[in-house]
Amino acid sequence: MLAQGYDIYRTRCQACHGANGEGQSAPGFKGIADRLSFEKHVEKVVDGVDGTRMPAWKGILTDDEINAVVRYEREVLGAKN
Repeated sequence: MLAQGYDIYRTRCQACHGANGEGQSAPGFKGIADRLSFEKHVEKVVDGVDGTRMPAWKGILTDDEINAVVRYEREVLGAKN
């Protein structure tokens, strides 16, 4: 699942969140598990964030893809930064 999450992150998220999740034009993932529950993190990916450049991925990514990228962001990028 982490490999799938990496692939999705690299193609869909990295441009704004940074190659290593350090944040660029969007927030980084350091300490993400302390700031957001898994469910709230998924919600942000599904619905997007009003007033920001964060798009809603519902209907573009499947539920499995969203879960994979959120796990990657939390387990790999959240621990890395």
